[in-house]
Amino acid sequence: VGGDGGFIFLDAKLRDRARRPTEAIYKMLGYFNNFVQGESMLGAIIYYAKPPRETAYEVFENDAGGQVVVFSVDPERPAASDSGWSELISLLSAVVVV
Repeated sequence: VGGDGGFIFLDAKLRDRARRPTEAIYKMLGYFNNFVQGESMLGAIIYYAKPPRETAYEVFENDAGGQVVVFSVDPERPAASDSGWSELISLLSAVVVV
């Protein structure tokens, strides 16, 4: 991304989930350790959480400084997903050089 050749991984999980996709979080953090050495990696996992579940977001980090934003969305409640989208946009704007 940008002039430094970094990467941002986005992973959309389209199944309805009762809780955050823990296995996908650990896989992505593991990819960060194996994919590119010496660079901080960034990623986002976006998953579906229909009512009555609340939408939520969390940020996870590995020892090498890789960050994964994990948040749920619901197309029927777009405003409920705003905090997750805002965190993703913040993450992207910090690394994207136009």
